[in-house]
Amino acid sequence: MRGQSCYVSIFLLILALAGQSYAQNLDRGHQLLLQYGYQIHATTSPRYLFRNSDGTDQISLETLRNANFTGLNFSNTNWDQQMWTDPVGNYRWSRWDLESASPGNPSLAGLTMVSVWDEQDLGDPSVVATMASRLANIRANAPQVIGYVNDAASSTTLAQIKNYMAIAQPDMLSFDYYAFLYQNTWPGGSPTAQYNHMGKYRIAALSGNNGDFTRPIPYAVYVGPFKQANDYALSESQMAIQYGSAWAYGYKSLIAWRYSNEQPDDSYQSLLFNGPNDTNPTPMYYSVARLNKQTLNLGPTLLRLKSVDLQFVLGRHRKNYIFSEKNDLPDYTSEWAAASDSDPYLTGISVDNLGSKNNGLDGDIIIGQFKPLSEEFDGSQYSDQLYFMITNGLTDSDGDSYATRQSIRLTFNFGSSGINSLQLLNRDTGLVDNVPLIFDGGSQYHLDWTLYGGEGDLFKYNTGALFVVPEPAGVSILALICLLGCVRCVSRSGTTQLTA
Repeated sequence: MRGQSCYVSIFLLILALAGQSYAQNLDRGHQLLLQYGYQIHATTSPRYLFRNSDGTDQISLETLRNANFTGLNFSNTNWDQQMWTDPVGNYRWSRWDLESASPGNPSLAGLTMVSVWDEQDLGDPSVVATMASRLANIRANAPQVIGYVNDAASSTTLAQIKNYMAIAQPDMLSFDYYAFLYQNTWPGGSPTAQYNHMGKYRIAALSGNNGDFTRPIPYAVYVGPFKQANDYALSESQMAIQYGSAWAYGYKSLIAWRYSNEQPDDSYQSLLFNGPNDTNPTPMYYSVARLNKQTLNLGPTLLRLKSVDLQFVLGRHRKNYIFSEKNDLPDYTSEWAAASDSDPYLTGISVDNLGSKNNGLDGDIIIGQFKPLSEEFDGSQYSDQLYFMITNGLTDSDGDSYATRQSIRLTFNFGSSGINSLQLLNRDTGLVDNVPLIFDGGSQYHLDWTLYGGEGDLFKYNTGALFVVPEPAGVSILALICLLGCVRCVSRSGTTQLTA
């Protein structure tokens, strides 16, 4: 028995070391994110947030952690100028506009991501040259930091993004665009303009800095739990769709603008707290905490997958109070149809609006398809494994996620594959659940699935291949300890001896 335990330990060690070698074949941005984990950072105001003279912090790291953010995002200053408490453990931070970094600078401790410039003109060659210089400096002097430029999406074309990538070689793409800020409602509850930009940066990132789609880089997006003073505040479903669509599109980091209210006269107000700082959480704080937790449960797998297709089942909206018409199809996506679907098993999708919004009309459904970023992530015996995310795209300016829930029926024909069930990465637990299907005869099955507004679930066909999830933390260390501790027991079991 002890000899068998040693074999298990050796196997775990081989798996852990193999996982590290697979990561080394990936781009720099993915390598670093696989070390740090999925990042969800909360942005603070550059104007007001500094550490107090009495040795206390304006921001409570406990409150931040309870909201399941993985770090703070500062601007123009270092952590120790804004906080007394150190970024301890695996807690990390990011910042804007770091023009250069000195080797070994202690102020970089815990720094994970840096935007070397913010909302600049990617069509200006001199600006792109400056970005390239700053990003090269980060790579040389802060090799542990993910370097990127955050872009204002509304003024940038796909061609400009790709040109910037080829010249500047960023570790990650990032953009901000707040679809719900200036308009309280969207036809059918669908923020199509946001999707247009999300698709643009997705395509650019998947093409990679070399442009040939062989080495994709990660991509990040800002989410917006804020309002302008005395202006429109997002509903719960509108907040949720920013997360659920990011999951379906394959985004690998989220940055929230903004976290707290530093001054009452600030033109931007956080939706997470009433009053100054972060002492009086609102209901939105708890909604975002739940969405952040779900993202972190999905994150280890999302980091190891790449988006391979993106489709919409288009909802409808009322026109002229009498007729209805389809919502607009977002750029860089296709309308789902069984005949043109890249999924060989999915044959039908139908939707039923269970809530009280959108005049009872169906809302959008987003279908994101994924495959492993590295084929070895799910074992050497399997390849080309297909995952899919189903997101309920129905939102309402006055609707919580329950009021915008929808039921989705998925029908399948598995042919001779032998598949008869799905696997689900449970976003509430982080565990992989088996999902039985309803048998309809022959090789045909269906699933009825209810999703609240803005939320999505990640499935995989149950082929026998491992669901792409990382090994438990520290498995390589544990395996090595077990290996060294049982070297002699292997020899006693009659196998080849190992010498320590």
